[in-house]
Amino acid sequence: MASAKRKSEKVPTGKELRRSQRVLMAIPVSVAWPGRSGDRVEEQAVTEILNAHGALLRMSASVAVGTEVELTHGHTKKATRAVVVYIEEPEKGKPVGVGLELDAPSHQFWGISIPPP
Repeated sequence: MASAKRKSEKVPTGKELRRSQRVLMAIPVSVAWPGRSGDRVEEQAVTEILNAHGALLRMSASVAVGTEVELTHGHTKKATRAVVVYIEEPEKGKPVGVGLELDAPSHQFWGISIPPP
């Protein structure tokens, strides 16, 4: 028989569910993905929030949730793969917030020390 969860057991929510600490930092990145016609689309973007598992970028181009992208760090030129997991509702004339999850978590990709959650 499965045990019932007691009221005193804490269910993690919000910040407690984070796998790594968020850091507010603007880092230039290049984002590339296959376009509708198969050609390579590339755009320069900037991070707004990042962690070892991904980032929120500001971009002017539209890219669909589920799209696999290649992310290249603007300073170190290191590249990694990621997938688009979130798109903010666009506001006219403003860059769109695009949430990415890295294929493999990396504390080294961003070139900074990311504290534990």
